[in-house]
Amino acid sequence: MDLATFLGVATGGVTLLGAAWRGARGLHRFVDAVASNTAAVQQLAHDLRDHTTATTTALTALDQRVTNLEMTS
Repeated sequence: MDLATFLGVATGGVTLLGAAWRGARGLHRFVDAVASNTAAVQQLAHDLRDHTTATTTALTALDQRVTNLEMTS
């Protein structure tokens, strides 16, 4: 193998390693973003569950008041 061929192969190898490195960093950022969004969605689901529970409790209390009014009328 002559020097020009060797340098061409070496340059191609370095270029390929650089691309792989940038790809790995991009994948790492993507995974971090997904994890962050997953945590946000989980928090949203938790908040929604809390609000649903509070709404159900309020509706149950309102239904009880209506029932009490119907019984006294």
